[in-house]
Amino acid sequence: MQVKSGDTIQSIAQDHHMTAEELAKANNLNTNSSLTPNQNINIPDIPKTYVVKQGDTVSTIAKKYGLKTNDVLKLNHLNWHSTILIGQKLKLISTNSTSSVSKSTVHQGQNAVLGNTVSSRAVNLALQLTQENIPYVWGGNSTAGMDCSGMVDYVYAQLGIALPHNTIQLESCVNEKPVSQAQPGDLLFWGQPGHSYHVAIYIGGDKFVAAPDYGQNVSVGSISAFPPSFAGSLR
Repeated sequence: MQVKSGDTIQSIAQDHHMTAEELAKANNLNTNSSLTPNQNINIPDIPKTYVVKQGDTVSTIAKKYGLKTNDVLKLNHLNWHSTILIGQKLKLISTNSTSSVSKSTVHQGQNAVLGNTVSSRAVNLALQLTQENIPYVWGGNSTAGMDCSGMVDYVYAQLGIALPHNTIQLESCVNEKPVSQAQPGDLLFWGQPGHSYHVAIYIGGDKFVAAPDYGQNVSVGSISAFPPSFAGSLR
């Protein structure tokens, strides 16, 4: 990859879920080496195993290495409902073959979160809605059509949690936090507290599910492309 302005060994290593030492060694550098824009940096091959860190899901791990989530699940004898633990080792490459797990473009469904918590179930339900061609309908909160708060209302209603169908009223149902601290299942808000005008469900990996606007279906969006103002976890 080519270095961009502001990149460091540490920042690039973090983006690729590896240590600064591993990246430096692969490029005959040390962890304090300065990088220049457009400099070529080699990203090491996919490791055979990966140690689960806080906040990881099988999908985010697979995405970092350009792998199919289903392949990683199968390789580790897991399924979409399995829970992974911090410190657990996951195989990324089959020990029975010299070839790596097949690479593919990451699809929206591959952002699914494992586990049976309310948050993980909310993420997976929200992702399911993105596959159903549900149009934006002002005031809607069903699969026939929904607006932003209606989508949030619908998802959590399936989990037995009644929420108001209004962005500002939804603010009173969460503990506010910075967007940088958002966890999968948290709500993202656009606009100042008390005056929010849009809401979505954070699914991890800089992504969220929302009912965007007229003429658009419920879909996955990117925080970097449309930055929210603040986040909140349900009380």
